[in-house]
Amino acid sequence: MSIRPIDLQVLIPRTEEIGKRQQNQQEQNQAESQKFMLQFQQQVKNRQTQVQTSQKSEQDKISQQDKEKGQHQQQQRNKKEQLEEKDELVDPIRGTLIDIKT
Repeated sequence: MSIRPIDLQVLIPRTEEIGKRQQNQQEQNQAESQKFMLQFQQQVKNRQTQVQTSQKSEQDKISQQDKEKGQHQQQQRNKKEQLEEKDELVDPIRGTLIDIKT
């Protein structure tokens, strides 16, 4: 397919117009990609702070559970100590019953 001289006269001025359109489109694409990257970075920052906040609340919950567990263990120790004190009062060799004969 050959280009005639008349078509060439029409095409040459249009090449500048098409070149400008392509350049504008490329610049627009770059601007959109930069905008997208900024939004993405902002989302990443927000998610990082959200994760840290949730971890902090989890740590508070864990520390509260540890306190409750410590209190429960302390209660168990107290019960064991009370049982040991009772065991010390009872002599396993002699027993707990007294026979009185008249």
